[in-house]
Amino acid sequence: MFFNATYTVAPTVTLRAGLRYTRDKVTISHFYALEGGLANPGATTAAGGTDPNIDATTWWTQTVGNPALYPPPPPNMPPTAPRLYFQQGLAVQGFGFVPTFENETNNVSGKVGVDWKASDGVLAYASISQGYRGVAFNGQAYNDNSELTFADP
Repeated sequence: MFFNATYTVAPTVTLRAGLRYTRDKVTISHFYALEGGLANPGATTAAGGTDPNIDATTWWTQTVGNPALYPPPPPNMPPTAPRLYFQQGLAVQGFGFVPTFENETNNVSGKVGVDWKASDGVLAYASISQGYRGVAFNGQAYNDNSELTFADP
């Protein structure tokens, strides 16, 4: 919702003002994140050692979400680090869905200004305004659902 008004003070001077109310509601449900790429030969495993099975054709994938939904880790990975898998090929490793997140914000922002028509073809003006960036989901790479956040507006 917004309001915008102009008021002519004199034939050459006009005041301007505006006000905006914004309400944002963002819901994220069933968010799935998968990142990955080529692993370096001899890459370090989660246990801190190197895996001789990792070569230039190995892709690493990181699936995030609910750890209870993951398949068991491969034999060369410790059970305490189930989120990082190395594998041959491009198949997705497991799946994970993040619980529903919801965020609601509101904001009142405004603008004021003055126009001065100095002469025909010449207009000088000054204006001050406050903008607003709505809520945004921080869907970056993460290691645990607790790291998922909404960016502050």
